[in-house]
Amino acid sequence: MTSDRFLIAVLKALHSISAFEKRFLTAGIDMNIPDVDLLESVLDELGVPRDETADVPYEKLPDVFCRDWTYDLFDKIIQNGSEQECQKFIDTIRQDIKQIEGEKPSHYQNA
Repeated sequence: MTSDRFLIAVLKALHSISAFEKRFLTAGIDMNIPDVDLLESVLDELGVPRDETADVPYEKLPDVFCRDWTYDLFDKIIQNGSEQECQKFIDTIRQDIKQIEGEKPSHYQNA
């Protein structure tokens, strides 16, 4: 299992890249940064089930897992890219994973 220290470093890097891109977009400049989905890699390491919504008809969506809530959670928790925020994100994801088998986590929303 990957250490929290490494995952925190990846989350901090993701926050920095996102903040950099947002500053330019706010100024009307599209940097067109290649999409490297670091969050997907972190979620894989934390054991979050893969998103199954891509090739599923709309009427079947309630029966599949969707990772969209994790992106919202990232934006909500990681405001400054601090180590404490990144650890809180990791801890929250781990708590929510424990709930997935039973009821849906509080942050989960269908696509």
